[in-house]
Amino acid sequence: MRKSLLVTLEYPPHVGGVSVYYDHIVKQFPFGSIAVLTVDEEGRGRRVGDSATVYRRKLISKSRFFWPKWLPMMKHIRDIVQKERIGLIHAGQVLPIGTAAFILNRLFKIPYIVYCHGMDIMLASSHPRKKRLVRQILARAKFVVANSEFTKKEIIKYGVREQNILTLYPCPNLHIAREVTSDELAELRQQYHLEKKFILLTTGRLVERKGHDVVLGVLAKIKEKIPNIHYIIVGDGPRRNEIETMVEMLKLQNDVTLVGEASEHDLAAWYAVSDVFVMLSRQVGIGDVEGFGIVYLEANMFGKPVIAGRSGGTEDAVIDGETGLLVDPTNTDEIQSAIAELLLDSEKAKTMGEKGRQRVNEVFQWSKQVEPLLERLEKI
Repeated sequence: MRKSLLVTLEYPPHVGGVSVYYDHIVKQFPFGSIAVLTVDEEGRGRRVGDSATVYRRKLISKSRFFWPKWLPMMKHIRDIVQKERIGLIHAGQVLPIGTAAFILNRLFKIPYIVYCHGMDIMLASSHPRKKRLVRQILARAKFVVANSEFTKKEIIKYGVREQNILTLYPCPNLHIAREVTSDELAELRQQYHLEKKFILLTTGRLVERKGHDVVLGVLAKIKEKIPNIHYIIVGDGPRRNEIETMVEMLKLQNDVTLVGEASEHDLAAWYAVSDVFVMLSRQVGIGDVEGFGIVYLEANMFGKPVIAGRSGGTEDAVIDGETGLLVDPTNTDEIQSAIAELLLDSEKAKTMGEKGRQRVNEVFQWSKQVEPLLERLEKI
């Protein structure tokens, strides 16, 4: 297998699903067979980790007089390709990294593959120039990696043949997979006054497409039927102020807790203490859509049933009626009914949660998902 270089703008310690995705993919490679080039805003750095050498460079220029801003990336990629004797580039983002890989391929015949996550190629489709560029980048790639069947269908719209697309699903973040003790759960309930409460949980960035606002609206109504319900929101982001304002307007101060960012250790406890996980993902504008929804699988990993908005790649993550419920993310009556159904029917909730856990264990393991990628790379 040729030695690979993964170039990505998102990699630990950067927080987010894409960062976790690449971290776990790299860990499945034989040691010494892949290196990583990623962003370091503070300057140069190099670290030899458990599975790969990670180079940190300033890949994007912040100068308004420098264009294109990603041009520094070209030199860094070329330097590492020569130093590490790289035979294949993995473009972690179709733009701008795919552009750099495309140009280097034209100049030096270095082959590359491209990873797509859904929102990236959908956003590009609304800009004629970017759409043409993405089409060229994908066409010249050895093959394209999609994070879901939804994303795969979007890639096909760019003229890529189905046999040139490999679907590699995200799997739960193994760093949060741990046993949470009964003492921890009792302490958490006491600290946040959650004794004898039905706990709804949402984790992830506070952005519009995640649907926190819709859950809050439904919560104000469902309290009449289930007065001891409490909504926990874990995560931070640009919508925090709007969410806090909405909580006050709906007089839900005693029914909602915004935890903020949580460590992987604490995140496990929040999944474990919850009764139902809910994230009502919806498409916002052009391209702002959930490409998959790894948090649904993380909740399933802890045996929790999930409620998901039927949008983007969530239908890959959730089997409706088996591991959770898929709902119209804008239909408040349907959402209210789904929440009540799972909170008031503990047996159904338990069965769905266990089926979700079983599916994660059987299908969504990093070693199983990455194996077809490694096999395909052997043939390049």
